[in-house]
Amino acid sequence: MLAIFFLIAGLYMIFQKEVKISSKRSIKGPIAQKIGLIFIVPALLSYIPAMFPKNFFSVIISYVVLLGYAVAIITIFYFVFFNKDAGKDDIKTSIK
Repeated sequence: MLAIFFLIAGLYMIFQKEVKISSKRSIKGPIAQKIGLIFIVPALLSYIPAMFPKNFFSVIISYVVLLGYAVAIITIFYFVFFNKDAGKDDIKTSIK
């Protein structure tokens, strides 16, 4: 279920090229696409251990998937709470 959520969120970010952070801020352009890739990679990697029998390789992939989810969540928290002064091309601020 988590993989499906991250896959949908990542595809949305890649194709829309925009991520709404709040009502006043959004990330647009290639930065939004890179964040989308950060979301898609662990979602796709989560299906790899099911293809192989239980061995060392599938355990390593499982840990990489968990690490990928953690990086995606930390990235979103960074952009929401700490990245307020990014470049004008990357983050658009509009006050309504």
